[in-house]
Amino acid sequence: MAPISQPRWRRFLPWIVFLVVIIAALCFHRCSENKTPVIPEPPKDSIPAVRSAPLETAVVAVDTAKPLHFHAKTIAVSEPVEKPSGFTKDTLPYVFPNPWGGRHFDSVTVGLFCREDCLILYSLEDSVHLRSYERPFTFRRTSRLWFAGVSAKGNRTPVTRLDYVIEKNPGKCKGNSMPVSVHGRDVCVDVYEWPNRDNAQPRVMVNREQAEDSCNSVGKHLCSLEEWRAGCQGPEQSRYPYGDSYDERYCAAQQSGSSRSGRLPACRSYYGLYDLTGNVWEWTSTPNPERDNFFFVAGGNWDAAEKGTCGLAKYSFYPQNAYPGVGFRCCADVK
Repeated sequence: MAPISQPRWRRFLPWIVFLVVIIAALCFHRCSENKTPVIPEPPKDSIPAVRSAPLETAVVAVDTAKPLHFHAKTIAVSEPVEKPSGFTKDTLPYVFPNPWGGRHFDSVTVGLFCREDCLILYSLEDSVHLRSYERPFTFRRTSRLWFAGVSAKGNRTPVTRLDYVIEKNPGKCKGNSMPVSVHGRDVCVDVYEWPNRDNAQPRVMVNREQAEDSCNSVGKHLCSLEEWRAGCQGPEQSRYPYGDSYDERYCAAQQSGSSRSGRLPACRSYYGLYDLTGNVWEWTSTPNPERDNFFFVAGGNWDAAEKGTCGLAKYSFYPQNAYPGVGFRCCADVK
């Protein structure tokens, strides 16, 4: 008997099955791409991540529970500005006066500046009736300044208050220095770190003996820790030159190197001394009683952040060594 022949199409059955499988796989892949994935709910005890704002747009770090002493206080805004479309809460302008508040002699002309494009508001009467700033103004007697800023997107800063104490210049100090009260006596303290010039780079890489010799060469002496601290804290015993609450924008305390003296107007103490915290450490003439042959340095340097305070004196160095982050400031007795 002759064998029964199979239909011709069955010869291609394996290839047909193979093609069907390939087509099905492609369809499944395409469908899965168009399907919206299901995101599981986060755990109840998780904390959502918050994108940090850049340094130049960071919110002012002010402790509203404890107002700043005397010459810098934060006050709540009583009349919020209407926020236009496009408002984002993480962009606050940085408004600052130059010169900063504190004691000034005879009179002082103050200008207001904004680091970003913003509307500057100010008042010389109270924190409520703010008006647009147009030109510098002059204080000839003790006065108070309120100011704030509004960004292009409507974000308004808290109102900052500064006191400007106007006194008659007693003429006690010469050579770019200011009188500072130290336990009832006046001491003349240099306005800037050596070489005591505005916009000059502070001198570093000097040991304590070289610092003392430099001060002696201009008829002064290396500041003691007590003199240095009095100039930094002011009559209100502030934690920082500008007040009690740390602000990373005020002094050169969160950067990779030193800055030129006087570059930051807010880093001014009540007595008119600049860069006492941050920028560079400063040698003092005060030995550390707990470490033989070591002398205190004060103020912290360019990366000390909030740890660089007017009361910081736990660090001391061997006086014969020079350091890249240590400079000095000179003082003089009132004659």
